[in-house]
Amino acid sequence: MKLETNDETIESPSPDDIEAIVASLGGTQNDFAILQKNEWTYLQTANQKNLGYILEYQEGSLQRHYQTASNLTADQVKQAFIWYLQGDKRWLSAFIWTRIELGGETEANSQREENAEKSPSEAELTIIEALQIFGLKQGATKEQLQRQYRAMITKCHPDRVNHLDSEFQKLAEEKTKLLNETYGLLVKMMSMQ
Repeated sequence: MKLETNDETIESPSPDDIEAIVASLGGTQNDFAILQKNEWTYLQTANQKNLGYILEYQEGSLQRHYQTASNLTADQVKQAFIWYLQGDKRWLSAFIWTRIELGGETEANSQREENAEKSPSEAELTIIEALQIFGLKQGATKEQLQRQYRAMITKCHPDRVNHLDSEFQKLAEEKTKLLNETYGLLVKMMSMQ
C-alpha cells in the first residue's frame, strides 16, 4: 500500500505515518491524502478548512466511487485510514456512503473510438490537448497524471463549493466531469501504448 499527499509519497506506511499526514492537512486547496492499494482502488481525504474532512473511496473504477454522507473530523479520518491500511472493514461500515457520479468510462470509450477513426496526427493532438488540461506534457507518466488528477479533482470537487451560489456549484460539477472524462481517456490510452 502507498500513502500519498500533494508533496510526499510513503511506500508501506505505518499507522504513525497516517496520523502524521492527516494531522498535517491544513485545509489549503492542495492538501489531500490518498491511501491506495492500486491506481483504481483507494481511500482519500481532503481538509475543507472549517467544514471538516471529506472522505472518499474508489473500488476499481470511476463507477464505483463513493463519499461519506457528511464531513468528518480528523480523528475519524485517521481511524478510517488505519482500518483501511490494516484490511479491517470497519472503515466501510463506520460511515454512511453515497455514490458519486464521476462518469468517465463510457465517455472515454466513445472518445477512443472517435480517435481510432482519425489520422495519427489528429489523435496525437487530442492526447496532447488532454495532457494540457492537467498541466502535463507529452511523455508524462501515469504516476504524474494520477498525482495531478487527484490534486485538481480535490481542488474543484463540487463539495468544496457547496456553500457558494449555484453558478459556482455548476462550474465545479462541469470541471469535475471534464477532469474525470479526460483522466479516464488518458489512462486507457496510456495503457494501450
